[in-house]
This record gives sequence, C-alpha cells and structure tokens, in this order.
Amino acid sequence: MTLPSNGCRQQKEVLNLFNMAPLNYPTAAVLLLCCALCLDLLPQKVSGGRGAPVSTCAAGVRSIGVQEEFLDEDRGEVVYCRGTATVRHCEGQCISKSVPRLSEATGFHLNCTCCREERLVPQEMILTDCYDVSGNALMGRSYPVHIPEPDSCGCKKCTL
Repeated sequence: MTLPSNGCRQQKEVLNLFNMAPLNYPTAAVLLLCCALCLDLLPQKVSGGRGAPVSTCAAGVRSIGVQEEFLDEDRGEVVYCRGTATVRHCEGQCISKSVPRLSEATGFHLNCTCCREERLVPQEMILTDCYDVSGNALMGRSYPVHIPEPDSCGCKKCTL
C-alpha cells in the first residue's frame, strides 16, 4: 500500500496509532479515522457522493401458511383450521453508519436503521380447511382470521 501525499504521514506512524489506541482511545480513534479517510481505507467517505449506499427497503409479497385454533361456542368444541394467504412484508436494506463522537463511551455514535413496517393494516382471511380434535374434516365450516400486514415500509431505528 502506498501512502498519498495529502496530509497522512508515513505508514509506520499510522500503524503506531493502532498500538496507542488502548492508551488514549478517543484521540487515537479520531486520528485513525482521519488517516483511514486519507488512505481511502473506508468503504464510504463521510461526504457520500457518487457510489454512496442506497436504501432498498420496500414492500414485497409472499405466501404464508396460516393455522388457527378456534373454540366453536355454539357446538362447544375446539376446531383447527388452516389455509394459505398472500401477504405483504417489508424487505430490503437500510443505511446504517458509525460516526465519530468523542462524547460517546466508545468514541462513536451508532445510527442503525432496519427495514420495518410504517403502518399495519389488517387483512381478513376466511379459513375453510377445518378439522375437529380427532382430525375429522368439518365440511361447510369457515372461520375468519385477521392477519396484520404493512401498508408501507421504511427505514426505521433498529429495535430488539
């Protein structure tokens, strides 16, 4: 690796910063970031520009299996029903970054975002493939279920 002549010193001095990091972490972190930018070691420069990452978060569609247990109060029995539904879901990538901030304990402020639903709406589905506890098919029976699905998706702060 050759060093550019744009403010970074010799490679040996850059490597010495790694060795001093445990002793003076915040200062070393700032210097490391500065030299990493000079050496173009980071995947994205702070200013962004061409080639900057792009969010791809959007709603997609997939088929899911649904299985529910119902208590038929009129007949006093438990009923098991199943079916398949086509629902919307959120998928894609969002931009996350780590920005130097000396006031943080680690020396960096983390800004992490995840592809999440912005608003949920219920989708009603009627299950007609139903069975009793013995596994006998119950013809002519149907039970509604409400499946929450995203109306729209976006990059939101990540939560556990």
